Amino acid sequence: MGAERTARRGDAKEAKGRHSYRPLRPATLVATSLVLVLLAAAAGFWMWKSYLSLPVPQAGTLTPAQEADFSVRRVQLQLDAIRNALGVAAGLGAVVALLLALRRQYVKERVDGEDLQVKSRSADIAETDATEKRLTELYVKAAEQLGSEKAPIRMAGIYALERLADGYPQQRQTIVDLLCSYLRMPFEADTADPGNSWLESEMPEHRERREAASREREVRLTVQSVLRRHLCAKELGQSDGAIGLGKPISDAPMVYKWWGSLTLNLAGAYLINLDLSGSRVGAAVFDGTVFSGRTSFAESVCEHLSFVDSTFVDEVDFSFAMLEVANFANTNFVGPAVLSDMQCHFLDAAGAVFHSAGSFDRASFLIGADFGRAVFFDEALFRQAQFVDGMNFEGCRFSGDAYFTSCSFGQAVRFRQVTIMGHLALDGSLAPRLPLDRHWLPGGWELDNDNTDAVGVLVPVSVAALGEPEDFPARPYTVPASEVGCCVPSSRYMDY
Repeated sequence: MGAERTARRGDAKEAKGRHSYRPLRPATLVATSLVLVLLAAAAGFWMWKSYLSLPVPQAGTLTPAQEADFSVRRVQLQLDAIRNALGVAAGLGAVVALLLALRRQYVKERVDGEDLQVKSRSADIAETDATEKRLTELYVKAAEQLGSEKAPIRMAGIYALERLADGYPQQRQTIVDLLCSYLRMPFEADTADPGNSWLESEMPEHRERREAASREREVRLTVQSVLRRHLCAKELGQSDGAIGLGKPISDAPMVYKWWGSLTLNLAGAYLINLDLSGSRVGAAVFDGTVFSGRTSFAESVCEHLSFVDSTFVDEVDFSFAMLEVANFANTNFVGPAVLSDMQCHFLDAAGAVFHSAGSFDRASFLIGADFGRAVFFDEALFRQAQFVDGMNFEGCRFSGDAYFTSCSFGQAVRFRQVTIMGHLALDGSLAPRLPLDRHWLPGGWELDNDNTDAVGVLVPVSVAALGEPEDFPARPYTVPASEVGCCVPSSRYMDY
């Protein structure tokens, strides 16, 4: 800060030096005076010669009275010549004096103007320094409050940081980073669980611990609430305006400022009932995060979301979300996972485990979707899903029913080495006719061999062709090159 202030003052001095005027040198003044004297002398000499060149009457032609009058007039002309020469000199001196006065006034006004600009810039620099100093003091004080052992003081620090971010947009990312770092700190979730109140009667020494953990839980919920309030931008087009949490501004009881598309780093955090529905963020990292309670990212917009090795203990909702890249590799979904109507350019769910129903109905995957080695213990719903540019379910396990009805596959259908223990439905799904060995279809399903029609229908596969039930898992099936095929159930569907 001091170096910046010194640089600014140096710039001000340099600017002042560029526009200042040098004083007149003595040689200039002497030369100007000599020129004026010579001009005045030349004018006087010219007038003197002009007066002396008047015709003189011959002697004896004038009377004594006329000679006396002529002499008087001659003397008066000489005096007039001298007086006029002095007047010319005085006039020239007055002109020079006027020019000097004008120059002095001009220089004075210019210097005063430059001084005023320098003072104004100095005042601005001082105000900026004071603002930065005040900002630093407020930030340090709020950070100290956030690190207090008392929960009410920590909450006061959170609200102080919120007000600070509202007033200073350039500090919002820093404040969000600080709040996220607080949520990444260790948290004894089991101790804070209100269901453990029976500990009071048996272990009084644990009661204080549980109460402290419960207060910490409230502090964390407050941090999440602050993030939710200012990352939600359901009222689009108001990049820094007032937003009323999903309600029209006129009906909103309280209004909040959207902090912009910031970056969140909540890797390894423990989050409780996180609600970021309708949020607009640039990127968010939740690798190794545990989500307790209902979690919602519904209608959110994000360029990059990462949930590698994360755990969703209860229901999670991504419905109508718009994502560029979503990484759910090795993610554990304990509760129901609702990802219906979402739009994602690329989804990586390799190795993900869905303990409850996983819904991807009407989801759109514009670049690709990778569900390799994913496990679905309950229903897997992909009804009317669109796989525009590729999909992969290789090594996937469906312990429950799997519905891919009315899906659209833009590239090869890859169900290689898929284990299906429930019912599989591909009714009405469309897939392109690709060269040989490109499609890997589940047993009991195949694209028709009719080359005369652009749309094919799945024909039943005979029991002899299928073989024994243990051979039913996916096998490569070659199809002729055409445009589009349509998948329908075979006449005899086998559950395996």
